[in-house]
Amino acid sequence: MEDTFTAATTWELKQAQSFWPYLGYSDLAHVLNLLENQLIPQEVGESLLKALLVLQDMNPNSVPFSEKWGDLYKNREQLIKERSKEAAQWYGVGRARRELTTVAFHLLIKEKSLALMQARLKFVEVLLEKSHSYKDTPMADYTYLQPAQPSTLGYYLSSFLGPILRNADRAQPCFQRLNLSPAGVGSTNGSTMALNREKLANRLGFEDCVENSRDGVWQSDVALEVAWLLASDSLVLARLSEDFLVWATQEFDYFGFSDEVCRGSVAMPQKKNPYDLTFARGVASLLSGRVSGALCLGRTGTNQIDNRIFLYNELPESLDLVLESYQKLTRVLEGLQVNTQRLKSRGEESSLLAMDLVEELVANKKMSHSQAHSLVGEALRGVGVRDFSKTFSKVFSEKTGQPLNWSAEQWQTVLSSQKSVERRKDRGGASSPSLLKSLSNFKSWSQRLEELSNKQNEDWKNKKKKIVSEAKEALL
Repeated sequence: MEDTFTAATTWELKQAQSFWPYLGYSDLAHVLNLLENQLIPQEVGESLLKALLVLQDMNPNSVPFSEKWGDLYKNREQLIKERSKEAAQWYGVGRARRELTTVAFHLLIKEKSLALMQARLKFVEVLLEKSHSYKDTPMADYTYLQPAQPSTLGYYLSSFLGPILRNADRAQPCFQRLNLSPAGVGSTNGSTMALNREKLANRLGFEDCVENSRDGVWQSDVALEVAWLLASDSLVLARLSEDFLVWATQEFDYFGFSDEVCRGSVAMPQKKNPYDLTFARGVASLLSGRVSGALCLGRTGTNQIDNRIFLYNELPESLDLVLESYQKLTRVLEGLQVNTQRLKSRGEESSLLAMDLVEELVANKKMSHSQAHSLVGEALRGVGVRDFSKTFSKVFSEKTGQPLNWSAEQWQTVLSSQKSVERRKDRGGASSPSLLKSLSNFKSWSQRLEELSNKQNEDWKNKKKKIVSEAKEALL
């Protein structure tokens, strides 16, 4: 009867090429375990390994997948049957078809997660470099897209290091949950066969097993966690992209971009469109929706396929999109053209110092914040930034009945954007010494993650080689 029902959709086979090598690792490890535990005849196991090694060497793009054969499992079974009909009859021993694809899914997501971590850390490396290079480049910081306070470009750029590194930190426990093996779970409640799940997990490069076999069939919460983490990554990059898109307009004229990250307008020859920035922003919009999709799919009762077949496609693609976003924005940063004169002229406007003046009145005149805020606001509304010291002294005397009596040196301190930034010396502040200390801490944080990531990459690279080499050795 099984040969009669072959229903599958194009959707189920959509990820066939990207799943292919990981399906092979899952198959090879499973057959090796069956042989070692003497659960199938030796000659059958060897025939299976021979066929699977041929499949492993096939270019996924040239594999003749067909809906008439069914899903990925049935397609592989058919390809094995073409090489050994007898071996194909033993292909299903000790597992359900979904175990093959779920194990492959875990391995695929693990490998893409490792690649994404490398892209994150490369972006952090470039961001650290740019933050250091522009640590003394004046600019106006903004709230509600209105000039707010004096700052530096380096300090602004450094504000994205924390969110990215926090996501990198969050990725590690998520990776540990991905790194629990769903192999050997039987169909729902384990297998009567002595499959040795721990050894199977180790062979496949997993840290351990999913403890409960029924839970191991499909873990909706882990898929949702991956989807959320990717959306969080993309949102950080979208915020940076949005700022850059605004600040590169002629109205701001702060930034320019290399030709590599832009495309020309077919209709308007004067335009240079920063495509890579809009790509990253669009990815964030798309992945925000996919989090909701993963959440909705997860409500399906356990041991049914609709909570996973769609995520088989969407999660790997989402990982690719975030990886590409990081790569694109890394290129944007590397080729960033900064109009330092324009940044400086806006960053040194006296109106940006209004809050500093309020704090100076609170600290030195023992004036309430509300009264100080009102006085500074009234003076600014009266004349803006022209002759501000004279105007404010007059407003202060009229409202308080006392002379302000600030020296020229005091006014120079209060109305200097450079000194304003230098006075922000507390931890995490914009002053050059504070920023340098923060950058050093961010760099140490990144280095710790890089060491762990490099080890994880090397371990997985070795495991992939070992699975294939063990299969070949078993045939000697």
